Amino acid sequence: MEILASIQNWNREVGCHRLSSLRVGCSKSVRLSGYFLIFFLMSVIGLKGATASLSEYQIKGLFLVNFIKYVDWPEASFSGSESPVVIGIIGVNPFDEHLKRIINDKEVKGRKVMVIEVQNQADVARCHLLFIAKSERNRVNDILRMVGEKPILTVGEDEAFLDAGGVINFVLKNEKIRLEINLIAVSDRPLSISSRLLNVADVVKR
Repeated sequence: MEILASIQNWNREVGCHRLSSLRVGCSKSVRLSGYFLIFFLMSVIGLKGATASLSEYQIKGLFLVNFIKYVDWPEASFSGSESPVVIGIIGVNPFDEHLKRIINDKEVKGRKVMVIEVQNQADVARCHLLFIAKSERNRVNDILRMVGEKPILTVGEDEAFLDAGGVINFVLKNEKIRLEINLIAVSDRPLSISSRLLNVADVVKR
């Protein structure tokens, strides 16, 4: 199912099916719903409007933060009721400061969100969501073995990511950002993904 055609099922806060073009980087164009983008930005960072141009990684950063709304982690994965949700970036960070600006002083599901750059296995263990950058394409299997069955939502952007055992993958198809989700990988760890998120995935591996 095309993500833009089904995004209205994601959340009543976001969605409509009118399409407008958004620039991605300097040369790619990603088709996103204009109204969806505005409501999506509002739901994540409280904006009352949005610019007509966002980079690929600004969009992906918004998705990462919104994923938190639709995934449940076991309480034991937090050290306390006020512990933040930790997003880890492993590899060359493509987000610059965009992701940190998105989460600045915001809460998702009653928790602050924190971004760290992962340097070692101890950092991996701190994460609730781990984004594996393209630069780590040749290390994906090793990184996923490091994650093991920990309650960590792994997110990648490589065509082989799901086959390697990753949970959510970003893909560009026909100049559109789409999602692929691996429910088999989810079943190996104590995570729960909302059907709302599954409904907007282009591919769901069961």
